[in-house]
Amino acid sequence: MTTDKTEFKKMRTLAETFVDSHRGRWEHDDWEKLLANARKAGLDVDDNEVRRKLGDLLERGKRNFGSIARNDAKRELP
Repeated sequence: MTTDKTEFKKMRTLAETFVDSHRGRWEHDDWEKLLANARKAGLDVDDNEVRRKLGDLLERGKRNFGSIARNDAKRELP
């Protein structure tokens, strides 16, 4: 399956919200809940390509979240 722009936008929005709400950390149960929400949003999470792309977006978001948090912490140092 190839993901179209609308599907990718849904995945990106879900991933951004998920990473922010979990502050860049999550467990497997959280991933399962995200997949259930993605399914409700109309994404075919039984498709391995969709799951892989969603997972890639999460990992990228996690790295970005960690980078932002480190930069914020540096700014707070006296």
